[in-house]
Amino acid sequence: MKTYFWLLFSILWAGLILYLSFIRPVSLGGTPWFDHQDKLGHFVFYAVLGLSLIKTLSKEITIQSPFISGMLITFIFGALIELGQHFLTTDRDGSWRDVFANGLGILASAILINTYPKIFRFNP
Repeated sequence: MKTYFWLLFSILWAGLILYLSFIRPVSLGGTPWFDHQDKLGHFVFYAVLGLSLIKTLSKEITIQSPFISGMLITFIFGALIELGQHFLTTDRDGSWRDVFANGLGILASAILINTYPKIFRFNP
């Protein structure tokens, strides 16, 4: 019997990304540790989402090409959020740099899964 752990995790993680992408940002008053600190957040959040979607599509929802589909779904999700931030909010800006950071995170998770399939228990 399938447990659907990765599907549930993917949905919750995507919900967290949606929530954090559209809430009104709180000013903490401090200076960032380094320039473009938020891009690291984009990288990490989308790397985790890409990993979890690839696992979901390969283990729990069996489809033809889970690797490519997981990457593509994650990238489109990130791009749509950036478009939504640009057109639907007044306190957020959509940025191609954010989309690029998202894509790099997705690519990094895909490279890790492809390089170390035994660690990630990936059997397409």
